Amino acid sequence: MAALHGQQKPLTIPRSVEQEMSRHMHLSLPQEACGVVLGESAAGGIRISRFQPIRNVAPDPLHHFALDQTEWIRCIFSGSIIVGIFHTHPHTLPIPSYEDLQALPDFAGMVQVYLIGSPNLEINSADSRINAESSDSTLDMKSPDSTLGMKSLDTNNSISCMLLNAYQIAKTDEQQPHSASLEHPSYYLIPMKLCVT
Repeated sequence: MAALHGQQKPLTIPRSVEQEMSRHMHLSLPQEACGVVLGESAAGGIRISRFQPIRNVAPDPLHHFALDQTEWIRCIFSGSIIVGIFHTHPHTLPIPSYEDLQALPDFAGMVQVYLIGSPNLEINSADSRINAESSDSTLDMKSPDSTLGMKSLDTNNSISCMLLNAYQIAKTDEQQPHSASLEHPSYYLIPMKLCVT
């Protein structure tokens, strides 16, 4: 955890990619949508260049997501760099749920970023942006209700409006005597500054 303090990377996403993610979310309603974001990571931050939707094969897709394994493996071997996972919360804020945090170890070692989107159901004015600054707060298994990092990404068409939160995935470097072991590392999420260009 100490290694990341002061080294938070901003996340940059082109508006066209954000709109693709939003479109996929709205087409998937009322189910959760999911996919991966591709791009690159450098000293100056993480830049997303593309979004690849992946079919949600969860037994209860209204409340959970599970990436289709065939499509996930195809993405891994495509030659592109997968920088993160994207999924949606159709009826709640884009904040990691307890289930999201429980599933984090399934892919946390392979990606750097965790994105959650939600429909922006409260658009009442042309200027409804929420520009939350990133902070040193972290999300872990004990605090899944943090609202840090929420950003409203709005366009002229309300169907493509989405609240989007970005989190950097981090691994704890402290081992708890009764819970974590080297075989099962603990992961947590750090809210990231999100820039749409």
